[in-house]
Amino acid sequence: KGIMSRPGIFGTKVSGGFFKNLFRLDFKNVANTHVLYRNDKLYALWEGGWPWVVDPLTLENDVVKEPSGHNLDGLLDGGQNFAAHYRYDSYSGNVVNFGVQLDPSSGATSVDLWEFDEGMNPIRSDDVSFVFDGAGVIHDFCITENWHVFVMPPATVDNKKALLGLLGQAAFSDVIGFDREATESTVYLIPRSKHLEAGTAAGMVAGEDSRIKTIQVPYHFNFHFANAFEDDNGNVIIDSVLTDTVDLGTELDSSVPVWEAANLDDFSPGRYDRLTVDPNGIAAPTMETIYKREPEFPVVPQAISGRRHRYAYTVGAHKEYETLPNGKGKGANGSILKIDAEDPAQTEAYAFLPHEFVGEQVFCPKVGADVTQPGNEDKGYIVTFVEDRRNLTTDMVLFDVEGKGALEKGPVSRIRMPIWIPPGLHGAFVEGLTFDA
Repeated sequence: KGIMSRPGIFGTKVSGGFFKNLFRLDFKNVANTHVLYRNDKLYALWEGGWPWVVDPLTLENDVVKEPSGHNLDGLLDGGQNFAAHYRYDSYSGNVVNFGVQLDPSSGATSVDLWEFDEGMNPIRSDDVSFVFDGAGVIHDFCITENWHVFVMPPATVDNKKALLGLLGQAAFSDVIGFDREATESTVYLIPRSKHLEAGTAAGMVAGEDSRIKTIQVPYHFNFHFANAFEDDNGNVIIDSVLTDTVDLGTELDSSVPVWEAANLDDFSPGRYDRLTVDPNGIAAPTMETIYKREPEFPVVPQAISGRRHRYAYTVGAHKEYETLPNGKGKGANGSILKIDAEDPAQTEAYAFLPHEFVGEQVFCPKVGADVTQPGNEDKGYIVTFVEDRRNLTTDMVLFDVEGKGALEKGPVSRIRMPIWIPPGLHGAFVEGLTFDA
């Protein structure tokens, strides 16, 4: 009815003034970040709470209880979160996910780990979790055949902002303070479930439990991983898009819309890097920049998740650009990139018009294609939405990306949507799924 009935985790206040917001921690469950289709159900996900289970055609939820959401048949307790960025295990067909809980009183972060079979049933009945000192901002992670992979810059709880959050005067997303002078980030490698003995994996403490590998690497921050895999020597190879500084936009003027408050020249540019770490701690970690041009939202074919890959598909800036003398400056998402991680010089790009902006793409394998076979990895299509900011229209575009130069030929299909679809976050392709309208 034109009012805000619940507070938002990013600072939106309840209508009615100071006292209406005092000690309000029943945040709106937006579940607007990602989707998972599993066992004939569609799960709407975010990292700030429980998921919704919704009808994939009508988007009606099957639990009329807000703001809680769905506890996954009793799996989730009150206070537990279920992240948006699950990972598909291409070896087993299982889905792996995590949930983060920050304890402001101790200054530590706990991360729950789950693995689900094709029926969305947990593969084990006991708890698996690890704890590390400091505040963790964990939006994404990745997996290999043998490891869960998390990468984090050092951070602590800002007690002043936490108090303001309790008083309803600040966003709880702002209570984390990053160490701007730090020179290292931390890689946490946690063994996959199959390597953890039953009843021994709850509350594993990083730095104390020898099963968890803690590796210091050059400082960086990333929201999204492309993929991770293990090489023939057991090293873990981690591909992600990252920046040299943490720019979450929390310092922007909240009294005006973000598109008015934000200046892209004030943000650090992103790049696609490859990080190599040795779980045994013998070889020093290495970082290699594969490609610039402001990549984001990286994806690889689902069938290659956790395996060695060559190509990653990302959005990028409309064109290559030079950063400012202070190293800052970003470009808006105006192109699709096919990044060649083995031969970066062969990376391809397709740029849309200056007033057109593109969202995350999904990879759809061609019928009958086995992208795990040599030479077949790019045998598929990229599908995404393009927004025209001049007339507020949205088109679905489809690119054939098989073979050298295919992406640069442009979309093989472009379909106008019946309504304007504003920029979104993440999506999923489900092979062979159709519905009777």
